[in-house]
Amino acid sequence: ESNPNGNTGGLLIGDSVNVDIINCTFVNNTSIETGGLKISGSSNTNIINSIFSGNTPDEIGVYYWNESCPAIEIDFSLIRGGIESVYFDTSTCNINWGENNIDADPLFCDPDSGDFSLAEGSPCIGTGQDGVNIGALGIGCEALSSDETPSLTPIDYVLHQNYPNPFNPITKIRFDLPEDADIQLSVYDVLGREVAELVNGRVVSGFHEVIWDASDVSSGIYLCRLTTHSQNPSDRSLLTKKMVVVK
Repeated sequence: ESNPNGNTGGLLIGDSVNVDIINCTFVNNTSIETGGLKISGSSNTNIINSIFSGNTPDEIGVYYWNESCPAIEIDFSLIRGGIESVYFDTSTCNINWGENNIDADPLFCDPDSGDFSLAEGSPCIGTGQDGVNIGALGIGCEALSSDETPSLTPIDYVLHQNYPNPFNPITKIRFDLPEDADIQLSVYDVLGREVAELVNGRVVSGFHEVIWDASDVSSGIYLCRLTTHSQNPSDRSLLTKKMVVVK
């Protein structure tokens, strides 16, 4: 749905309501504030086995309202763009982001014609809770040909901002590799001293996630640094993100 003058393109969950969103598909909704799903106030929302893809400007929006932040849990769902596709209007609000969520193309059969059923080979097939399919529609067509199937390989080296941030004591760090590479993913304090080595070695191309447990460090600012060496030894990538431990 297109709602260019409104604040929600898909679904608005207001204050003081409890909502379970199970096996739903939110695709190509647009509005001024949030494309797919806007959640505000003291509501409680559980999102399970659902797809959010192509919603503009954000897949999901989380808003502080009436002196309250909503309670949100997302698990076993495909959210295109991952946690970074969720908009927070204040740093006060947060969500419980499960480890079973997927950031990938859902591989719909024919989205240009409004067919949002799943093609064979979709990452949504069998990856929901208890092995069910994700989304509102089941399998609707055979696997797409190689010409129709978008690449699921990253196009660039990316170190994403850790989530949550600030955190205590656990945070997730995601990074993308467009090709196999020798990498080092380490954490340093502000004096440049290494406090944790998370990855060191050859890693295949794709989307990756690691967890850092900061139980053994004190509160403060830390730097997460991803160093990569590709097949060409002269091609060296150095990416850094700032992380905050609060205890």
